[in-house]
Amino acid sequence: MSRHLLCMLLLSVVASMIVLGRASSRENNTAENSAAQNDAAAGTIDKPEPGEAAMDGPKQIIKNAEMMKLLFDPYYVDLRKAIGEKPAGRAGWRRAYIAIFRICEVTNLLYSRKDKQYMLTQEWRQMTTQSRDAAESVGEAVLKLDYPQVRERYELLIQSCNACHQKFEPTEATEVKVW
Repeated sequence: MSRHLLCMLLLSVVASMIVLGRASSRENNTAENSAAQNDAAAGTIDKPEPGEAAMDGPKQIIKNAEMMKLLFDPYYVDLRKAIGEKPAGRAGWRRAYIAIFRICEVTNLLYSRKDKQYMLTQEWRQMTTQSRDAAESVGEAVLKLDYPQVRERYELLIQSCNACHQKFEPTEATEVKVW
């Protein structure tokens, strides 16, 4: 048998094994999901053992204003440094990427804030979504290495942040500076 045919045969065997492995994995996941659903319906899931603490998901540890100072402020400083001028080379764009996607992810924490009554409103959730989407838009421009769009979208992000500050904490929240 020629070397070429042997390689083709070997590749087809490996591909078949991968496909069969994926199908088997899906069947196992379906069986596990069905078992978990049955346990949930029977009320046998999410009950801690005696002496074991219940796990109830995320918990707000610090107030929103403190979170802004500890997480958002340093990330915005990093972002301003990364995009104040057009990022130089791969390392420069990577700094911009890291800074903006940190902001995207920590913006998701705003949905869990509950230390003020307004944080329970639909308007809070809408403005949080606008800020997160504006940050993600900056990230999309960073991924395209489109510096003019990065700057333009960054300014829209800051407008979104400041609109939220003015709406909910006009006397306490500081204005976010663009540059």
